[in-house]
Amino acid sequence: KLFNRVAAALAAALNASPCIAADEATDEGQPVIEEIIVTAEKREENILDVPLTMSAFSGQMIEETGMTNSADLEQLVPGLQVGNHQSGNGLAIRGISSQLNREGHTDLAVAVYVNGVYTVDSYGLAPNLFDMERVEVARGPQGTLNGRNSVAGSISYWHKKPTDEWDAEILTEFTDQFTQRYNVAFGGPISDLVSFRISGGYFEGDGAQKNRGPARDYDAPDQYSIAPQLRFKTDRFDLNLRYERTEDTGAPRVQVSMAEPDRTDPDFSRGAFYMYDAPIPSIVDCNVPPPIGDRFVNPEPCADAKNEILTNLDGRLDNETDRIVLQADFDITDALTLRYTFGDARTRQLTTRDFDLSPRVASATDPFTASDAPVPLVDMEFDFPFHNDESSHELQLISNFDGPFNFVAGVFTYENRTHSGTGVFGEGFQPSITNIDPDEAAQGDWSASGGRAEGYANCQDMLDNFFAPVFGFETDTTTGGTHFRCPRPGIDPFGTTFPGFHKFATFTTVARSDTFAYFANAEYEINEQWRVSGGLRYTEDEKIPERSEQQIILNIIGMPLNLVLRSTGAIAFTWDKPIGHISVEYTPRDDALVYGRIATGYRSGSLNQEPEIPLLKRIREETLLNYEFGVKGLFADDRLLLTAGVFYNDYEGYQFTGRFLRGEGEEGGQAEEGSILYADSPFVEGTANIDGTEIWGAEAEATYFIDDNWRISGFYNYLASEIGPFGTFITGDPTAPTREWTYINFTTLEEVTITIPDVRDVTGNQLPQQPTHKLSFQVSYTTPLQELGTLQLLSIYTYTGERWVNLGNTPNQELYAYSRWDLRANWTSADEQWAVTAYVQNVLDEIGLQDFIPRNIGQPAMGWLTEPRQFGVQVRWRPQF
Repeated sequence: KLFNRVAAALAAALNASPCIAADEATDEGQPVIEEIIVTAEKREENILDVPLTMSAFSGQMIEETGMTNSADLEQLVPGLQVGNHQSGNGLAIRGISSQLNREGHTDLAVAVYVNGVYTVDSYGLAPNLFDMERVEVARGPQGTLNGRNSVAGSISYWHKKPTDEWDAEILTEFTDQFTQRYNVAFGGPISDLVSFRISGGYFEGDGAQKNRGPARDYDAPDQYSIAPQLRFKTDRFDLNLRYERTEDTGAPRVQVSMAEPDRTDPDFSRGAFYMYDAPIPSIVDCNVPPPIGDRFVNPEPCADAKNEILTNLDGRLDNETDRIVLQADFDITDALTLRYTFGDARTRQLTTRDFDLSPRVASATDPFTASDAPVPLVDMEFDFPFHNDESSHELQLISNFDGPFNFVAGVFTYENRTHSGTGVFGEGFQPSITNIDPDEAAQGDWSASGGRAEGYANCQDMLDNFFAPVFGFETDTTTGGTHFRCPRPGIDPFGTTFPGFHKFATFTTVARSDTFAYFANAEYEINEQWRVSGGLRYTEDEKIPERSEQQIILNIIGMPLNLVLRSTGAIAFTWDKPIGHISVEYTPRDDALVYGRIATGYRSGSLNQEPEIPLLKRIREETLLNYEFGVKGLFADDRLLLTAGVFYNDYEGYQFTGRFLRGEGEEGGQAEEGSILYADSPFVEGTANIDGTEIWGAEAEATYFIDDNWRISGFYNYLASEIGPFGTFITGDPTAPTREWTYINFTTLEEVTITIPDVRDVTGNQLPQQPTHKLSFQVSYTTPLQELGTLQLLSIYTYTGERWVNLGNTPNQELYAYSRWDLRANWTSADEQWAVTAYVQNVLDEIGLQDFIPRNIGQPAMGWLTEPRQFGVQVRWRPQF
């Protein structure tokens, strides 16, 4: 079975229509492939000498292709997909991703590095990709050389360092979306041993997501960054210190509606669309019929959706990050270098958006009634706060012997504390309750409710002397577990002030983690053609879940009370694992490499953070065994660069976040029906492990110079997988089995029996965010303009095939295939001081669906869409000193 799949993948790679750019000409006027130097194996070497599948982009290539963000990177890297940033960094390589890593405080499947320092942040890493030395994307498990182990791959951002030569760059950019960008980089020597560099920028826009409602447009940046550097360099010592601060106070990019809501059901989406008659702009051209009947069944997402919204609330960003990187190299001898890398970062993010995605406001006569229909007002706002403090230390000993043997050995430590949350503000969830002072309500007449005829002194008095003894509710707020307390206005755990009692729901988790690892990698050249290498790493991860808490204001017989579900803990849990790799390399000539590689990957487990699941319920680690065979080299008189590879992964312990039976723990126990008295479902959100998953595929990248003027390049990748034996609840699954569930309604205290969907078998399905086919094709024409400089015309086309949003693989939850076509004209002056670029991004204005949240009880179907068509112009000035 394995050999059949590898053979099929190899055939796909060898028959592929192969992204590596190139310098356009040598001194003799002949084109030549640019040598890309990378540090994937902790030493600088040509990418063609690295025995693993990876893509690298130099600063020239970033400028040429116009990359500014992760969406652009996705277009040019095989196997890489970008999904929902709201739940983490949103990155997937070969279908392996980090689900809800912020809420669950799980490690990243795709490790991210900034100048060699690992980070779990997704904000402020490399603003607009300006002043970059290079970007590297390695695919497959990493760990015997990188500071942090990663099970899927890694992305590394490298900024330019100070040098002993004066240089400067000034960039301005304007687009038809009314964005404007200004970037400056400047540096040079201070003395014979000390140099500096300062880079920074400002990025502002009116908003790429058109809001048809009274509020401002979304996806509107208002970001500035500043990054000073100092470098001290002697013959044997090289120290570089970089500080960066980035802030953004604009508006976020958000999900849009992907299907018609149920406008006839007062319970759907808490009544946000009940009797609502305005068209929804994102699906106005879709002619999707509204859902009928079961609220759990999803229509298919709109294939012609627009990136437009209709809201009355401004979305806002309040993001800031401070990042310090220090790297020092000391040459102990001519053949031994000691390298120390330190990183420290402090990130604070707060994103808000309109929760109900409608422009409804209160009527002029009644603050609790909608202005457009005689229905209760539903006007709510989400907030997503995230705090992260992290630091790391790495010490390496790197050899550079003249002989056949060389090695890298090191130790790595990392620690962080993350605080993640979600809150819901506004009216609409029992609005007459969430706006009532609980002390005033407690002082009313309670005889009708079975209490004393006279009122109580205040809410706490009533809680202690009526609700607690009559209903047996817990009121002790000093311990974990479930309890009630009186709602009070004030400041939430993140410091956000909210008026009255409008913040009626919050969910927060806090956790600390520590990592210690040591590793060694060695290579040995048997002869001029054969080389073997191998590495080992031991990692120990420790995690301490400090708190998991959920709060919601409920109507308990006419009284507003705050239900609190809390788990607390200070117990450290550990996971540890040795991993390694071995490679065999064959170089038939200097510019060609054939290699085989076997590597193991590891990602530590975590702890279920849902309040209903005890914190002691551990999630097992993930392990990956990767088999890879590849070819790299220059061919056709060095006019063709080709890299191709096939791979097979045996994936154990896949950490799946979804819904399963309450009480289901590490051993798979199930809750008794009816044991969760007040829950309207026997399922709970959590994370489980899936064994026996397989992934296989093939990748090919190529660049070819047809002649002195024409160049073609691109990539193709094929991906497939089969999920191991598992069953889970799939939201919005029209084919799901059903079951009956009995519970006690909190509001009426009556017993209710309902029919709900049950779990279904997903064994053999394909992993989410894993398109079977993906390709990119570039055509470049470069011509000299005599004394006027050089003109390059560039066309970039990328196709991303169908993929699934979750393990269910149901037809109504397929992410449609989409493509993007960019055109760019790059002019460079004869003295190379001036460069002007005019471009059209997404020429055909084809909007693709990056990620999808199926229709659920709390909200309609939502989707993350790709960027619309954009016209822009850039002007660069590099003065000569």
